Amino acid sequence: MTELVTRVIRQAGAGTPALLSLSMKGTSLRVEVRVPGEYEVPMPASSRAEDQEAMAEMLLGSYAERWGVREGPGFKATWCEIATDLTTPHGHGGGVRVTRAEAMISLYEAAASADGVRTTRLTPVTATSVVIELIVDLLAWADAHGYDADDILDAAQTRFDLGP
Repeated sequence: MTELVTRVIRQAGAGTPALLSLSMKGTSLRVEVRVPGEYEVPMPASSRAEDQEAMAEMLLGSYAERWGVREGPGFKATWCEIATDLTTPHGHGGGVRVTRAEAMISLYEAAASADGVRTTRLTPVTATSVVIELIVDLLAWADAHGYDADDILDAAQTRFDLGP
């Protein structure tokens, strides 16, 4: 992101208002920096390694699947697309543990809702809240059954650190 922002600032000038947007395009993260009005679109630079633009392009090329520029009515933008570990546009990588966790979170959220139905995709804030509530409830269950919550958390952290 900083490389895109730097490119736009160099071309549009410091103090020019800019809009940074992040979105998903399939299984890739799309990063775009947009500024209003007219400025020279940053085109591919010369091949001289000492040229700052060439260095910036090398950096972009090293982590971006694709990058480019576009313009529309009243704006110009520089963008890039970065590969993620998503296996589908709406799914996450991470294997069976992540799949099981998502199923549990969905069930937990539905059980906690007033009507017992989950109707929308979890936002990051909601997902974090649901995960915390689930962990707290599991620890309360363990405590009620005579288990030590700290021992459980330590064992879970160790298993997590060891990986799948």
